[in-house]
Amino acid sequence: MAGPAPTRAGRVLPRNEVAALLLLFLVAVDCLATVMMLRTQRGLELNPLMDWLYGQGEMYFLFGKMLLTSLAVAWLLRRARRREQRLVLLVGFAIYAPVVALHILNGAVIAGGLALD
Repeated sequence: MAGPAPTRAGRVLPRNEVAALLLLFLVAVDCLATVMMLRTQRGLELNPLMDWLYGQGEMYFLFGKMLLTSLAVAWLLRRARRREQRLVLLVGFAIYAPVVALHILNGAVIAGGLALD
């Protein structure tokens, strides 16, 4: 098994923290792709809370989604046991990896780089 990832200062980040950062990256990609889809009216926000936030403005949406997700991940890393952390992070990846993949596929179709005939 791979060990923890080294950092610039020589300290080591546990795997759960690295996974948490990757999950936040996926959420950020989803945020930006969602704004682009909503801005061009080529998609819908299915989450009612996020839809309401987007209705308040794009910055509210971006800030709100990232803040809520970051707080949840920070709480998870501070309070949950390692085993629960892994499980919740795995569920997060199971949700956001396909969402980001769909954003990428949708973008390719819209850009004309991928024909689905």
